[in-house]
Amino acid sequence: MDSPWSFFKHIYVVSLKSEKERRENCKKLFETYNCSNYEIFDAVNGKQHPTLKQHYIDTGVLNPSINLSAGGIGCLASHRILWDKVYHSIDSSEPFWTLIFEDDFSFHPLFTTKLFNEYIRNIPSDAKYIKFGHHMVPEGYKMYPHVNKYWLALNNFKSYGTYCYAVHSDILNSLASYKNYKEAVDNISLKQGFYGALDPETVLGVPRQPNMKWILYDDPYTGRKQEYRGIVGCVSADSSTYDPTISENLMFEYLKKLNN
Repeated sequence: MDSPWSFFKHIYVVSLKSEKERRENCKKLFETYNCSNYEIFDAVNGKQHPTLKQHYIDTGVLNPSINLSAGGIGCLASHRILWDKVYHSIDSSEPFWTLIFEDDFSFHPLFTTKLFNEYIRNIPSDAKYIKFGHHMVPEGYKMYPHVNKYWLALNNFKSYGTYCYAVHSDILNSLASYKNYKEAVDNISLKQGFYGALDPETVLGVPRQPNMKWILYDDPYTGRKQEYRGIVGCVSADSSTYDPTISENLMFEYLKKLNN
């Protein structure tokens, strides 16, 4: 595989039209890692559609007990519309993957295209939905096996975050038509084929520095401490997952491992 980006038939960035600064930042990040085959997908602004939540309740998309902000409703609508768009673009029986970012994503400080290639090469054969970055309650993930050093099985378990994930064509229709959401779209869980990326430190066998934000943080939504896992994070003000600063010692250890 010459480029890890070529593994995906589609790459989208979900972004509000008004977020010009974020879109520019996404462009710079992709240029840094030689990704040009992506498209911007205009997100739904939940604040501009005050009747959307009730519409989703009336049509069975949302469980009436759900408590979602206007932003959460917009996020749900954006991803559902995108899944439906990709599903209806299928023009052959050949399976494919779609990679989806939100516009506040940021690559892990140890991210390289070479390392990203290794994650992709090691995707489990039964995978249908994979998160390249996610948050979990620290005591929760320990109950679940590492499929290999790159991936953690998330079957029947919640992991938070939609800032970077990949969807297999086999489940696009079921995702786009799913109903009775009781929680936000980033809390999706599947009975099988659901995996989350482990952090590069685990993959490379280098220490995770305790002062870095991506290790553990107080989640503003759940009120619980969450642990970050993965190779892509989020840098929005209310859900920062890591500090882009990295120490010289950790970088030295990383490069030594990568070049062996």
